[in-house]
Amino acid sequence: MAAGYDSVDMITANALRLLGVTDDQIMQGWGSASASAGTHNAVGENPQGHTFGLCTDLSHDLLAAPCYDRLIALGIIPFERVPGANGWPSDAALHVHCVSGIGRVNYEGARCDLPGGDDTEAEVERQIEDWLSAPPRNGLVSHLPLPDPYRPDAAQQTFVRAQYHAWQPVIPVHVYAPGGAEIPCYASCAQDITRCEVAAFCGFFSVPLAWTNGRLLAQYQSAAVDLTSIVRIEGQHARAGLTELAGKLGMAIKSYSSGDGGFCAHVGLEYA
Repeated sequence: MAAGYDSVDMITANALRLLGVTDDQIMQGWGSASASAGTHNAVGENPQGHTFGLCTDLSHDLLAAPCYDRLIALGIIPFERVPGANGWPSDAALHVHCVSGIGRVNYEGARCDLPGGDDTEAEVERQIEDWLSAPPRNGLVSHLPLPDPYRPDAAQQTFVRAQYHAWQPVIPVHVYAPGGAEIPCYASCAQDITRCEVAAFCGFFSVPLAWTNGRLLAQYQSAAVDLTSIVRIEGQHARAGLTELAGKLGMAIKSYSSGDGGFCAHVGLEYA
């Protein structure tokens, strides 16, 4: 069983670093533990020579932070695994099982020619389909409905379903304010659209937000700027297109570049 950043593909590694996940919080990347039923089997190797699979196990303490919704926004599907609950064996480990491999295989030079790769992909697809079902289910042989609070809402399912059907990865994005400071707004790019957390983005610029009569208003330069039309609620967070949100606050995209061999992206902003 392999653990830490060396055990996952490069896109997943960049996404988890964006969330502040430490090396020891990655409990398993690829591996062959019997409890995993083959879902962690190695399926490929990235250009750096690291073997990877389609699933990643994370430390359960990450769910104490607002990490669940942010994982989904980065194209990673989390299943809470609690011993003795929701179909998970009582003698198995407490963790967060994540399907992290949507669109990873054959992306940016990653190869998939390891034995059993096709069978592993079929098992992982069944877990994805469970998570996308109504109600969302646990991805185990029991197919039990997922309990609150860690279950996706309809908007999150719609987002992931689009990536799953296209089998395209969600790319983590680093966003930089005018002047060059990085904005910790948990941005990601899916099908050429970059979206970020509204509260985190506005908070960086000390722009207050308030819901008023069903509208999300940002207090910017002594004016109330209505963000409602560009916002989508995903789990506990409001997210919006980066271009539209920056425009509402008087900024525009200055630069866009690929980073780390194409496994992440960097966006620079400027005042319009």
